[in-house]
Amino acid sequence: KATVSVLYWEVSNKMKIPAEITEAWDDVRDDKTQANWVIAQISKDAKEAVLYARGNDGLAAFVSHFDDDKVLFGGLRCRAVDDRGSTKSVRSKFIFVSWLGCKVSAVQRARCGTLRSEFARCFDGHHIAIQTSDKDDFKPEELITKLQSSTGAHKPTGYEFEGNESISGLASSTVVGESSPAKEEPKKEEPKKEEPKKEAPKKEEPKKVTPKKELPKKKEEPKKVTPKKELPKKVEPKKEVTKKVTPKKELPKKAEPKKEEPKKEALKKEEPKKEEPKKEEPKKEASGGGNPSDIWEEIKDGGMAYNWVMLAYDGKDPSTMYVYKKGSTGLDDFKSQLEDDQVVFAGFRCKAIDDRGTVKSVRNKFLLFTWVGPKVKPMLRAKVSTHKCLFEKVLSGTHIQLQTSDIADFNEVDLTAKLQSSTGAHKPNGYDFSGINADDVVADDSAAKAEEAKKAEAAEKAEEAKKAEEAKKAEEAKKAEEAKKAEEAKKAEEAKKAEEKPAAPAAPPAPKPAPKGGAPPPPPPPPSVEYFEKLTKNKPGDGDAASRAALFADIAKGTDITKGLKKVSDSEKRHKNRTEDEVGKATDFSELEKRKAARQEELEKKRAGETVKKAAEPKMALEGKQWKVENQMGTRMEKKHDVMADVDMTQSVVLSECENYLLEIEGKVNMVVMNDCKNTGVILKKDVVSGCELSKGTKIEVQACGKLPSFIIDRCNEVMLYTTADSRDVEITSCASTCVNITFVDEKNPETADPIEKPIPEQFVTTFDTSSGVPKMVTVPMEHAG
Repeated sequence: KATVSVLYWEVSNKMKIPAEITEAWDDVRDDKTQANWVIAQISKDAKEAVLYARGNDGLAAFVSHFDDDKVLFGGLRCRAVDDRGSTKSVRSKFIFVSWLGCKVSAVQRARCGTLRSEFARCFDGHHIAIQTSDKDDFKPEELITKLQSSTGAHKPTGYEFEGNESISGLASSTVVGESSPAKEEPKKEEPKKEEPKKEAPKKEEPKKVTPKKELPKKKEEPKKVTPKKELPKKVEPKKEVTKKVTPKKELPKKAEPKKEEPKKEALKKEEPKKEEPKKEEPKKEASGGGNPSDIWEEIKDGGMAYNWVMLAYDGKDPSTMYVYKKGSTGLDDFKSQLEDDQVVFAGFRCKAIDDRGTVKSVRNKFLLFTWVGPKVKPMLRAKVSTHKCLFEKVLSGTHIQLQTSDIADFNEVDLTAKLQSSTGAHKPNGYDFSGINADDVVADDSAAKAEEAKKAEAAEKAEEAKKAEEAKKAEEAKKAEEAKKAEEAKKAEEAKKAEEKPAAPAAPPAPKPAPKGGAPPPPPPPPSVEYFEKLTKNKPGDGDAASRAALFADIAKGTDITKGLKKVSDSEKRHKNRTEDEVGKATDFSELEKRKAARQEELEKKRAGETVKKAAEPKMALEGKQWKVENQMGTRMEKKHDVMADVDMTQSVVLSECENYLLEIEGKVNMVVMNDCKNTGVILKKDVVSGCELSKGTKIEVQACGKLPSFIIDRCNEVMLYTTADSRDVEITSCASTCVNITFVDEKNPETADPIEKPIPEQFVTTFDTSSGVPKMVTVPMEHAG
């Protein structure tokens, strides 16, 4: 890996970065090593990079190497801790730092500003990048804010920068992390507040073993007292000035006269400069105005007044920032507002649209643009990199950043590619840069009215429900009163009937007792027939007794009980008396024969290779900068073949719902996208600038004859990529896809060797690695032996 890095930087003709720096950065990125930071600097002849320092003792030691007269580039590793009670995960986060000391000359600043991108590629894989001249930007609270804004929806609960310190990203104060003991905190926090400069050299001695150039840098440490005078010159209202004035009374006395003189001179010089460009002042007042922070917060909150804002300043002091222009139009009008002799920092809002058929979501994305016109003077161009940090704090919460001097870089294709790379695994279908539409304004204006109408309707419904409840209670009370009256009337009627009911017949007299000493008396005689007739007689209110008597009478009949049933004749039976019309309807099979014939016809069409579904009208047209190729249908026996020759590198090709189709692209294009295609092939004769993306396809074949930076596969089946020597550097990303194969030819014998076909792994094995003390999840492809 080190050899590859050295070859790359030599070809760039800008800066040679040796292997020891890349190896040191690889150690920092490796979780199995103790190294957690590395710093590099530019050599005196400005032709190569030199390893300045490296260590494993956290943020404080890392920041102590940044002197005011140095230009340094470094990388730092911290840990993101996500503690959810029963589950706790720890992940590594990497920070890239560009340090330009406040005593560095303007010429050296301009030179280092061009080399920053080279070091950014050397320290690859970082999550955030910081360019600053102030050590206050390395406070844990500031770093946590930037790290939290770079994460997705699932944010960690804290960060550890020195092994025993965990600062919660949800609070502004420093707290003790759960993974570190509480006793270690005061040891590292107290020296930072009292004497940070004296403790720095003590930590550097055991760490700077490998670089030989570190010893003379320790001798220069007493010079760090001088920056105390420069800090109040830059920003007077800083809290640090008041802290430093209390222990030493000499500093404010010397600093006061020096502060006043340059301010008066600056005011005198600025007055004639403001008088000369008279044309610029009315432009600022006409299109700008307002507080930059308030306008940007309104844009971030989804306001319908503006969707972009431009900020400018006098080119010397960033605190003179003002709103240059603002608007609600799209990207094209935004570009037309930029001028070649200006430096502008702009915030832009676009929409990320994710349309999945039944579900459609729209989210806002924010972009930070740094425009340095091609006619800007070199001295002002050099100051942009140091002044940019203040504008980043105002235009905070952006997803991507772009600094350019070419107006052509503001195109939707390049911005879409950058936004897609900044998202997670779930990527949107497209982006809208058209600004605020009339429908959006109407929807926003009607939202409040709809909410008020909804509240009024809810209040009206509540009032109606209350009235209905009261009416229901009154109805129930009325029914209860009526039931009570009916119950009383019933009781009165029953009492009256009881009075009118005749007395029951007298029972037979009881037998007389037997005489003493004689036989027992005979049993009494049975009741008379009249007695039973009176008991069984149907009386008013005595229906149960009558029904029981009738039941017993029927039971006594025996088999004669069925003699009273009526017999049904054949003329009265339904199934024996159907008409001829009813019989004919039951035996008519004409409808069944028609459906059977239609089904047979469909099967014959499928066997012949013809599509039964009626496809939409085929389309191949250029819309803006996109070639739309839709509904191109062929047959299984013969694919439809088209050749696209009139294309250029700023255009992209989008294929949608094509089947049995082959497209041959002869020109260089920006991007190729295929959605919902079946049995479709694409031949790329020349280079592709961005890459190729496949989504929800089956039996897709792509042949790359030129360069292909990336190849993305999402929810596809049976995908084949044919590569050549020019497209061997392709980066393949697959998600929820099966049967993905890559075909290539041996470069040693390309003419005689047979093509080699290799599959992309679909199964993975995940295990826990506890060798470092902290459990980590390790995922590797599954290997099949035999």
